[in-house]
Amino acid sequence: VLFTVIGLFCLFISNTSFAGRNLQEVDDYELSTFSVSEYGLTISYPKNWILKENDPKSGKIFLCESPESYLFEIYRAPIKEGETLNQYTDAQGDWLSENYDNYEEKALYRDKTLGDKIGNLRIYTYTYKDNSYEVSEFYFKAWNNDFYVVLFDTPEGSLEKNKRLFEILVEGIKHTESIIKLKEFVSPNSDFVIKYPSDWKLIPPIKDLVFKAIEENNVSIQVLVHKLPANLSIEQYVKISGEWLKKNLRDYKENYLDPYISKDSSLKGFVREYKYTSDGETKYALEYYFNYKLEDKNKGFTVIFTMPEGLDDIYVDYLRKIQKRIIDSFKLIYG
Repeated sequence: VLFTVIGLFCLFISNTSFAGRNLQEVDDYELSTFSVSEYGLTISYPKNWILKENDPKSGKIFLCESPESYLFEIYRAPIKEGETLNQYTDAQGDWLSENYDNYEEKALYRDKTLGDKIGNLRIYTYTYKDNSYEVSEFYFKAWNNDFYVVLFDTPEGSLEKNKRLFEILVEGIKHTESIIKLKEFVSPNSDFVIKYPSDWKLIPPIKDLVFKAIEENNVSIQVLVHKLPANLSIEQYVKISGEWLKKNLRDYKENYLDPYISKDSSLKGFVREYKYTSDGETKYALEYYFNYKLEDKNKGFTVIFTMPEGLDDIYVDYLRKIQKRIIDSFKLIYG
């Protein structure tokens, strides 16, 4: 079962890393950052601690060790249908009691808040090779509905004086979506504004392509601005755009075309999802259509999100959330 597998990871690491510890206190540290791109996570850890091998696909997301052999570990476990955090916490406790020598649970705090996370905190002791160890183990449910387990393992008697360090380490586990910085772009004609991730590359405008930003996996955001005939409606604009796509994109297939209203109800238009082939690669796109009529002006705006096939499902989920933040940021200025 899943919790047994996670427990086996913990036991394996314990059996290979605990020898030679001492009771030296960790009282001076500067934080470094480690990225787990598979799950869109960044993890902060003391700069002088040594990173160990990890395998995110098997559940072991992160492991590092201090010069005094303190261990900081993070595991990820997909949730089984109907399983609660309390059930998962209790199952982990059962596994520990069955597999750790002289295991003793000192405390279990449910609905414990550490930074921006709420979960269950277990404090326990056990022995290995006649040495006693003390552990803080924090369980929380987060991004993508997964359970995460954070362990801080020290020689017995060292845990309390490093309590604040453990809290800092838990607080330092961030999902990229929550820390991503968006940069604002205002169109040259001052007719729209949009935000995009600051680490994406901005491409110079070409004719109707007023804005384009792209990231390392060839995921892109674009804004096209068209001057439309005065009597052309948004519905007609959407129809013409669809005809162009069908004619010009190879293997074009439309999944849906629906009305769209922005989060603040300030914009009304349409959204189209489709896929196509370019340079032998399947790509997926969302196109949002808006327009405005102002005196003698009639403009059509198309916001396009494109991503290639084959990206990790969790990364795609992250991108969809970023896309939502971007489209929510899109505003017409009516300049």
